[in-house]
Amino acid sequence: MELFQRLAEGHAAGITVVTPNPRLSRALISEFDSFQAAKGLTAWEAPDILPFGAFVERLWEDALYSELGDKLPLLLTPAQERLLWQQVIASSREGKDLLFTETAAVHCGDAWRLLHQWRVGEGRGNEDHSAFSEWVKQYEKQTLGDIDSARLPDLVAGLLDKLKKPWLLVAYAFDIVPPQTAEFLRRFEFVELKPEAVQGSSFRTSFASAKEELETAARWARARLEEGRARIGVVVPQLAQRRREVVRVFSRVMRPGYPLPGAEKTPLPFNVSLGEPLANYPLVDAALTVLEFSFHPIDFPRASRLIRSPFLVGAESEMARRATLDVRLRRNLEATLAL
Repeated sequence: MELFQRLAEGHAAGITVVTPNPRLSRALISEFDSFQAAKGLTAWEAPDILPFGAFVERLWEDALYSELGDKLPLLLTPAQERLLWQQVIASSREGKDLLFTETAAVHCGDAWRLLHQWRVGEGRGNEDHSAFSEWVKQYEKQTLGDIDSARLPDLVAGLLDKLKKPWLLVAYAFDIVPPQTAEFLRRFEFVELKPEAVQGSSFRTSFASAKEELETAARWARARLEEGRARIGVVVPQLAQRRREVVRVFSRVMRPGYPLPGAEKTPLPFNVSLGEPLANYPLVDAALTVLEFSFHPIDFPRASRLIRSPFLVGAESEMARRATLDVRLRRNLEATLAL
């Protein structure tokens, strides 16, 4: 409440709030808007609340458009970082044996960020470690003169004395602070908010499989819901990959018969905090496929879906002819095709 009161003073107060992830920033902004609306206001200044990574990038942009700009390296975009990792892996001896260099590039980018966040030094390891160490050397050569998101906090930290900083920096909900982030924040005068200690109890158990664990969690949540508990939380590791499974299991346990034909489609008694990616919605997927197909070859299954898509003009009147075209292409084309 005190934080929102300070933020309500507007940007003239010089207060910036940084959070460990974008989702918390959005939630905090939503709570602030509700706080302002409860006072009967219809308009107010947007609070300066943003994720830590975005805050660092904003400081880099401030430096870029100052007298320091001509000496700063350019910041690589996430797509550029991923492409460079992919090129490094594909050109290496170890990379020639990999089937999915794109996936390996994503994992290398994650590992590269962890190395810098946690100040991981050199060490001995297995063959995978040796391959990654070699890729790191090549990646550093490829990015000479540029900077990426993993190394950006260290670069900006050295420029803070020459940049305009917020009067007060609030590090909100950083329960685990990597050394790189901690070193960066120490260069500011900041206030870290800590929740009051709450008494509770905990116990640990194990299950034969992740599926059994999830089903038990759903039954546990239902039992507490029937007891009248108002707030029940279940933390699921790798929720982005397991979201559909989570929804399916909790739907079946919380409301048996929900997916059956004729069942009343009322709101389910639970909410999944992670939304569906836009690309999972058929209309958006069709639009993205059209854009990609205009410039690059795509896999045949995606092209087949596009041919039969109900979102393209003439889908109903040309339904039979498009199906015939799809059958003919399926017989003659390769696994990928271009426009």
